[in-house]
Amino acid sequence: MAFTGAILKGPTVSNKSRSSKIHYHPLETDVLAFVSSTWNLPHFAASPRLSGEGKLTAIANQITEAAAGIKMEVVKFQHIPNLDDRYLISTSDFSASRISLPDAFLRTLSANPNLTLHTGGDTLTISYANSASQPPDAEKMKQLYKIGVQMARDIPAKA
Repeated sequence: MAFTGAILKGPTVSNKSRSSKIHYHPLETDVLAFVSSTWNLPHFAASPRLSGEGKLTAIANQITEAAAGIKMEVVKFQHIPNLDDRYLISTSDFSASRISLPDAFLRTLSANPNLTLHTGGDTLTISYANSASQPPDAEKMKQLYKIGVQMARDIPAKA
C-alpha cells in the first residue's frame, strides 16, 4: 500500500471587488489529501445531510438532493446502514451504476458523520464539513487522519 497524505491548511482569500468591506471567502481548509498512483477512483463527492427528525430538516435535505440532481447524479448505497441518511453522494462523471467503492470504505464513511469527501483518479480528500466556521484542533485533525488512513487502506489498487 503506497499512498501519501498531506494536510492542506488554506488561508482565506480576500474579495477585493467589494469596496465597502473586506469580504473573506474561505478555501477548503484543514483538508487531508491522500494520493496513490495505484488508485483509479471514480469522481464523486460526499456531503453530510442535515441530521434530525423534523419536517424542515427532511424538506431541506430533499431540496439539497434535488439541486444536486440537476447537474450531477445522486448515488444511493442502500446496503450500507445509515450512509444514505447521513450523506448525499453525487457524481458528475459516471453513471451511478458504474460507481464501485468497497463496502469497507463506505462503512467507514457511514460511521463518521459530518465529513466532506471528494475522490477522483489518484486522489482522496477528506475534511470536516464545518472546518471553515469551526477549525478543528490538533486532536480532531489526528482523528481525521486516522479516518483517512482507514479509507485509503480500503481502496483497492487499479487493475
